[in-house]
Amino acid sequence: MLWYWKSVGWRRIVEFVLLTVFAIFFAGPLVNLLVLAFSEKWNYPAVLPSLPSCFALCWGRSIFAPWLRKRM
Repeated sequence: MLWYWKSVGWRRIVEFVLLTVFAIFFAGPLVNLLVLAFSEKWNYPAVLPSLPSCFALCWGRSIFAPWLRKRM
């Protein structure tokens, strides 16, 4: 494994590690926000949220109901 470190170089390895840490630090909260946006209920021990029948898009009926009533 030492030959790999020498052939690639310490600088490239450090750059890769820093880029990976930055990507996880930046994308982690965004992935969490995306999952929470489409989940209706998420209990702590579960890894993924429970998916309802309408995949948490049922909120559209209640949000757009006043606008739809005015248009009709």
